Amino acid sequence: MLKRIQKLENIGRFVSASCSSVEFSELTLIFGRNSYGKSTLSELLRSLGADHVQLLEHRKTIPSSSAPQVARLSFLPDGQTSEVIVSAGSSGWNFGGVDKPKIAVFDDAFFHDNIFAARQFTRETKQNLSSFIIGTQGVQSAQNISDKKKQKGDKTRERNQLQRDGFPDIQDLKAFLALQVPESRAQLENKIEIQRQQYAALTKQKGNIAQIKERSLCTEVAVPVSLKSHVARINESLRSSLETHHEQASKLVSEHIAGTFVEKEGAEAWIQRGLQQNKGESCQFCGQMLQEDAKRLLELYRLYFDNSYKEHERSVRQMLNGQLNNVKEYLIEPTKLKIQENLSACLGYSELLEDEPYLSARNLLETLSRELTEALDAWGKERDEVAVAIEEKIGLKLKAPHQPQPELAGTFAEPETGRLQELAVRYNHLVGQIGLQQQGFKDSSELTKIEEELRSITASGQNTKLHLQRLEKDALVSRMKTLEGEIQALGTEIPLLETNLQAQQSSYLQSYFSSLNKWFHEFGSTDFSLEMALDSAGHTPVYFLKVKFKGNPVSEKILAKIFSESDRRALALAVFWAHIDNMNAVEKQSLLVVLDDPVTSFDNGRISSVHNQIISLHQAVRQVIVLSHYETDIAKFLLVYGRNHPVNLLAIENSGGASTLCRKDADEFIHSDHELKRRQISAFADGQQNSHVAGDLRIFLETELTFRFSRPLQAIGAFECMLGEKIDRLHTESLISQTLAQQAHSWRQRLNPAHHCWTSDDIEDQRRTAAQFMDFVYKDLCPAV
Repeated sequence: MLKRIQKLENIGRFVSASCSSVEFSELTLIFGRNSYGKSTLSELLRSLGADHVQLLEHRKTIPSSSAPQVARLSFLPDGQTSEVIVSAGSSGWNFGGVDKPKIAVFDDAFFHDNIFAARQFTRETKQNLSSFIIGTQGVQSAQNISDKKKQKGDKTRERNQLQRDGFPDIQDLKAFLALQVPESRAQLENKIEIQRQQYAALTKQKGNIAQIKERSLCTEVAVPVSLKSHVARINESLRSSLETHHEQASKLVSEHIAGTFVEKEGAEAWIQRGLQQNKGESCQFCGQMLQEDAKRLLELYRLYFDNSYKEHERSVRQMLNGQLNNVKEYLIEPTKLKIQENLSACLGYSELLEDEPYLSARNLLETLSRELTEALDAWGKERDEVAVAIEEKIGLKLKAPHQPQPELAGTFAEPETGRLQELAVRYNHLVGQIGLQQQGFKDSSELTKIEEELRSITASGQNTKLHLQRLEKDALVSRMKTLEGEIQALGTEIPLLETNLQAQQSSYLQSYFSSLNKWFHEFGSTDFSLEMALDSAGHTPVYFLKVKFKGNPVSEKILAKIFSESDRRALALAVFWAHIDNMNAVEKQSLLVVLDDPVTSFDNGRISSVHNQIISLHQAVRQVIVLSHYETDIAKFLLVYGRNHPVNLLAIENSGGASTLCRKDADEFIHSDHELKRRQISAFADGQQNSHVAGDLRIFLETELTFRFSRPLQAIGAFECMLGEKIDRLHTESLISQTLAQQAHSWRQRLNPAHHCWTSDDIEDQRRTAAQFMDFVYKDLCPAV
């Protein structure tokens, strides 16, 4: 419980106020005229309850002083006898080792912050009202939801910005984020370079399709056979002879040749040719007629050179020439030319030279071509020598085809042939492989196939670049995944929190708004009803009021015209009261309630109701402090409740512009101006004093009549009328008798400030007039029976 405000310095009107002797009780009334510092005290207690010391900084004394602000209060904890000092520091309140007091403050700030701003509900006042209604725990839960919504919004904006800035050219971001990249950056860059080269080569190939189709292929060279097989068949022909049954003819021809021919070699061939040319009757050389002996010799020749001889000669000649041609037919120069053509054909496929297998084959081809050329030259030399020997043997054999000749002997270039064959086989195998590569390249040079490969390389290249981008953006991807996970988690968590909060608050809100309507009616606004409304816009759900007047909805735009100032304050007080009403008993037992002007001079219709509820509230909470500038309000409270309840009365007094807090005697305070006037008039009438104020009796009459007939005057709508009209209306409504009305008018006219004629009488006459007036007021001024 707040026990005392010990010292206030440089805070509003409290320039240097030491109030340690002034104690607070469980129910304390503080009277303070406007501008004395009443609102400063409520703000002080608000600052303390919220632990928001900065509120005091806005209340610095004017003119400003370099002196620090001082606020030192003392609290008496329950069950203790020693007070605890609570003081304001530069960064917050120092609570002296005890818990921060729970303080609820109803004041002008509460009215404008939570209910109305410029006589209207605003978004800000709705938010504040919602926070006030659902309480600290609800606010924390709602704030937690709001914070998470803000986090989700911030993270969503960050994600979207990151997507725009970090992944502007990524079509399928979800797939990109999930992409796994096993290769290193260097491997990917190398792969991209290879794909670029492949694409360039294919593009070039596409432009050279016609030329590529005309390119030559590498083809095989002929492999020479061994000369030994040819020589063997030649030796077979050299050994052959013609066995004839014309042995006598053969003997005679031989003798003839031996006796007649000087050159024996080639004689048979010469005779055979001559025999073929002879026509039978004359000599083909000289034309003379042949004699019988010549004819017989020719007949002998014909017998010797018959068809068998001719056939044998033809066969030998054909065999020998054929084998000689076989030996000579492997032409070295065409083969060497073919080797050069193959080299040129290999180099002609420049696109394949960048292919490692093809390049290796081409290098090997150069080596084998050189070795094969050298082997050809060596073999050719040996082959030519063998051919010369064969030609010599053939010449001898053909001179006498039917006679055997000595055989050819030697190695016949066999070592060179073996070397040449081995190289040729290797060479042909290699050019066969190269030819397949070349043919494959030509086959791939179909337009549709090239375009398909280009598309394939393009797709593969884009995929490789995507992998490289994924690797380069790994940090961004990691952040993106984190954001996506957090957004997803918040998206799941927030609805659950909202559902839980709504479930927790549902019954409370129903109870609160039921209580709110009860208090609104209790405090005099019976024609209005209030309903709960929910605004889900923004991060935090906002509960606010919907107003109905006699069951009809009232637009917020016209509330200023529908609500009176008293209605607005009644609503604010009802909101405050419903909040406390819905606290549990434990919460109330530790609560300090501060009411700054709960009623004002225009709240006459609800003063008694508010007073009654203050007494009930005081019995439920730990402490109630009521501040008011309305002297009559406090006086009424003291008159009704001051004798039966421990009411502590304090007052803010001001001297020289500086305020302080002091004790006030309740009995003296109850004697309002009206009561003081009564005492002065009675003292004058009784002869206790000789002076009085001429206009006091007229004012006293009107005040007494208004007090006594307050409720009827309000009922007939004459509460604010002039005195004469009030008297007439009371008589018209039969609330006073005609005689009383006439007497009242008589006194009104007699005491009218325009006349005051009675004051010119002798002082004793004035005393009698005053005494008669008091008798009329206290004996005759009564309602009609």
